[in-house]
Order: sequence, then structure tokens, then C-alpha cells
Amino acid sequence: MKPLLPGLLSITFGFVVSRLIPFEASVNPSVKPGVLSAPATPASDRSAVLEKASLKSSPDGEDWRAAAKAWMESDPAGFCRWLVKRGIPPEKELMQDLFTAWAEQDVEAAFAAVFNLPQDFQRQQEVMDRMLNAVIDQPGGLAAALRWSPAVDDQVNMIMWPGESWLKSSPPDQIAALLAEKATGWKYGGVLIGQFARFRAGQDQAAALAWAQSLPPEQHTSAFQGIMRFWAEKDPAAALDYLSREATSGDRFSSFNPLKELAKTDPKAALDWWENHLGVASPNCLESIFSPWCEAGAEEARDYALAIEDPTLRRNCLEAWAGQAKPGEVRAAIENVQDGRNRNILIETLARGSSDNDTGTFLRQLVEGGGTSATPAVTGNVSRHYAYKEPAAAFAWAGTLPARLQPAAVGAVLETWRDKVAAAQAVDQLPESSFKTAAAQALRNTRNLSGG
Repeated sequence: MKPLLPGLLSITFGFVVSRLIPFEASVNPSVKPGVLSAPATPASDRSAVLEKASLKSSPDGEDWRAAAKAWMESDPAGFCRWLVKRGIPPEKELMQDLFTAWAEQDVEAAFAAVFNLPQDFQRQQEVMDRMLNAVIDQPGGLAAALRWSPAVDDQVNMIMWPGESWLKSSPPDQIAALLAEKATGWKYGGVLIGQFARFRAGQDQAAALAWAQSLPPEQHTSAFQGIMRFWAEKDPAAALDYLSREATSGDRFSSFNPLKELAKTDPKAALDWWENHLGVASPNCLESIFSPWCEAGAEEARDYALAIEDPTLRRNCLEAWAGQAKPGEVRAAIENVQDGRNRNILIETLARGSSDNDTGTFLRQLVEGGGTSATPAVTGNVSRHYAYKEPAAAFAWAGTLPARLQPAAVGAVLETWRDKVAAAQAVDQLPESSFKTAAAQALRNTRNLSGG
């Protein structure tokens, strides 16, 4: 990418400035829109030397990296302006280092800048949560992190957990009050509430429970899960006893941590508790039980699940077992299980969760056989699994299947195929046949779903 022309750069800045987050000015009135396009402060002698060295060195060389690190630490705003003026988006690790260092020096300016980056430079997914975690470890950092976390939550899908030093930055009552007032949402705010609740339970479990009960529903759930993580490590039986006697039905869904601990020593007792106190599909709880059980004895866990009389409970447990067992163990179970319903459950779960080539070949062979287990639902899952890696090959394979399975197979393949032009060409090139009719209909369906 060539360096941006001055006129184009100013247009870009004008566009991004118009999209500033709404509360920026209220957080710090001294932060003005267009922070990156503001006239640069006269560079110090050291910065000028570093800029000259950076321009002449390779971005991949150690000298360039050392110069960049020194510059971003001494003058992050100047370094950021130079990067944007240069017009070549750097690697994401450099953006992480730059904005983490900047956030540690000037929270408000760093966040205003990261929201004002030109499109090619934006690395929100990789840098914003790290900025929050750098801020929270500074004096007064919790309040600053909570001011910016709602805007960060809008930009990122996943949050990296912060360290634990912030938990000791102020008296517990002060932290609890600040979190109750400012920590919102399920992402960063929820992580902080759960982390603090777990820490507080280790100091005073009764106080932690009382605090969790005082919170509104969303915050309460995060806090209660944090308490259960602590309690599960300390005394899982006591935690389950509390859940069975005093907790609400909603709180009982936080039982997966103590159930996982109990399952390490008595998986059948953990399953009994789940059935008696939840009795509905709860993948987290069942996976927490079957995960350690599969490590201790996958065949015993499989046989227990297969022997369950209630069909809904058996399906839930088989899915959980197949999701936690090794692919080879699930393949062996599929070959040995005679009952068609149970076999289908295992095949569908294996097709959803496994990505190794041996499993893919095994699943396709099952469908090619056209036996009782080759239902449209199973065929669709297997075809989707195949098409993620090799859509053209999966499309051709779908045409070799029995006619009753072709619509499900080709529908799953075309839905998964990312190159829609190639998919349409593959359908158009087919000879006239029942398979082409099914493929053409499936293609129309995918276009309708995507609004095309």
C-alpha cells in the first residue's frame, strides 16, 4: 500500500472523526475529536533521530523494532501520527504494544486515538481488551477501565481476562460499589464482576453471597458464577448442597463448576444431582460431568449413557459424552452400537465437533453405505463437515449419494461454500438430472437466506 496522499489522509480523518464514540468528550473534555489529525507537537531531538532511523530500516529488522519500541514508549502519540502518515498498516503486535504503552501513560488520549484510526489500521479485536487490562492495573485504573469498557464491548467478540492485582487496589467495599454502579454487560463488565466475586468469596464467602444477591439479574449471574468457581475448588459437595436448598432455579445453572469437581471422584452422583435438580438440557453441566469421566474411563461413561431409559436424558448424555470423548472412541462406539437412534446421535455429534481427516473419511463412508443411520439430518451434518475444507469435492460427493439423501447433502454443501460464484458455476455445469434440480433449489434457498 502506497503512503496516503495528504488530501486523502485528511478526508479519511474527517470520516473517522465523525464516528467518534459518543461519550468521549464527557469522559475528558480536553480530548478533542480528530486527535490523530491535530498538528504534531514539535518532536524532540530523540524522536527525530528515531524517525529517521525508522524510515531507513526494514520493518522486519531488529534495529527497526528497537527504534519503534523506544519511540512508542517515549512519545506514543507522535509514533502513531508517523505510522498513519506513512500509510502502511503495521503488524498487529506492534499496534498492541503501541496502544498498551499509550494507555498506561494517557488513558483518554489512547482510547480516543484507537477509535479514530483509519480503517486499514484498525486492530480493535486485538488491542482494545489489552488496553483495558493495562489501564486497570494503574492507580485509579478500575474506574477508567469501566468508563471505556462499554465502547470496547461494542467492538470486540472476546475478552482477555485481566490479572488479579486490581482486586487488591482498593478496599473490597469500594470495589464492590464501583462494579455495581459501572460494570455493565456480559463481556468486560461481566468478567470483572465474576473475577471480583470469586476473589471476595475467598475472603468472606457470606459477604460475597450477600453482594451477589443485591445485584440486578445480569450482574447477579456473573457474580454468582464467580462464587461457584471458588466454592467448587474449596468444597463442591457444600456448593451443590447450597444450590439444591437455597438457590433459585436460574442460579442452579451455575452448577457446572461444582459438578465438574464432583465428577472427578463420583460422576454418577454428579449425574444424579443434575437430573434431580435441573432435569433439562444443560450442555455446560453435562459436559462438565463427562469431561473428567471420559478421562478416567470413556467406555464406562458411554455404557452408562446408553443405558439411560429416558430418551431425552439419554440423548443429552450421549451428546455430552461424544463431545468430550476422543474421536477414535466415538468412532468405535458408532461401529458397536446397534440401535439406530443412539447411533444417529453419536454420528451427528461427531460430525459437528471433529475436524480430523480420519473422522471425515469415516463419516462419509457411513453415509455412502445408505444404511438406516444415513438420515437426511446425519447426511447434512457430514456434508457440512466435508465442505468446510473441500467444498468442490464435497459437492461432487453429494451427487454420488442415494437420491433420498442428495437434497440434504447438497443444501449443506452450498450453504457452507464461501465462494458463491464457484458454487453457482458448479451447479450450472451439472448435466440435467434430479441432482441438478436439487442443487438448483438449494442454491436459490441460500441466496434467499443471504438476501441475494
